[in-house]
Amino acid sequence: MTDRHEHLLQEVVSYAELLGCKPGAACAYHDILPDDEKKRMATDYSPAGLAARLRADRRIWHPTGSCFKVVDAKTSAWDRQFPVEALQIGFHVVDNDGCLLAMQSFGKRNMDRGLILTRENVSVFIKEIRIPDGFRRAGKTCNRRRIDGVDGYPNIIDDAEFYESEFARMFPGVPVHVVSHSFGSGDPFAVFDADVFESLPDWRDVVSDWALER
Repeated sequence: MTDRHEHLLQEVVSYAELLGCKPGAACAYHDILPDDEKKRMATDYSPAGLAARLRADRRIWHPTGSCFKVVDAKTSAWDRQFPVEALQIGFHVVDNDGCLLAMQSFGKRNMDRGLILTRENVSVFIKEIRIPDGFRRAGKTCNRRRIDGVDGYPNIIDDAEFYESEFARMFPGVPVHVVSHSFGSGDPFAVFDADVFESLPDWRDVVSDWALER
């Protein structure tokens, strides 16, 4: 977790508390695992490894106590598009009745944006899913066979169909492309176009609207 990400997450949690919400315990692997296991988990690109380390940052309970939303804080210096980890968001959209995304762009323009991403609206907001070619060819995973290629790394090309089928399930109607570049963690990522990102409300308004629902 970067300092910028941690600051944004704490802002979201504090703001939700002011509205009567009750934050749940930290969920993300970087908050709950010991340092040695955290380092190993950060480079495990197997399906099992990704499932374990792509938990949401926090849960926030509604003021009524009747329901909660998983919350993820995302920061990016990209100006033309805003990327978020695709598998992580997909897991939350499918399994947790939507994910409250608090996003902060700190490139040429500083912008705070947010939305509750659901199965019903994901194809409206997400332009495409991008799978870095290196992720498919040479991911660092301990349970895949060695194939000639990048020295020292097992090859996970046999996982490609798994990821692509998962994205089809999680993001129906959203195109999936293999690309030569990556960002941050190097995981597959979902892309918000700049125009879509700018049109979103401030994350504070999204949190307020949800907290005021009865």
